[in-house]
Amino acid sequence: MKLFCKHEFVQYDELPCTFKFEDDYIVKVPITLLECKKCGKRKVIRSDKWYYDDNLLAKVELWRKGQFNWEKVDWDG
Repeated sequence: MKLFCKHEFVQYDELPCTFKFEDDYIVKVPITLLECKKCGKRKVIRSDKWYYDDNLLAKVELWRKGQFNWEKVDWDG
């Protein structure tokens, strides 16, 4: 990582998260993963107003630290 990088973040991925109310109303609350194309620094953008699964948040934090690769996740299975 470059010490004095002027970060240029690009979207790495967007995790398709939703929240379902009791009346079956569904709200999309995706988590956006950003990565600097110069130095590789990673940022996560998510809503603080919604509940996300603790397991998902743990994986997001590992990704932010460079210890998890989302390409290994099977979203359909």
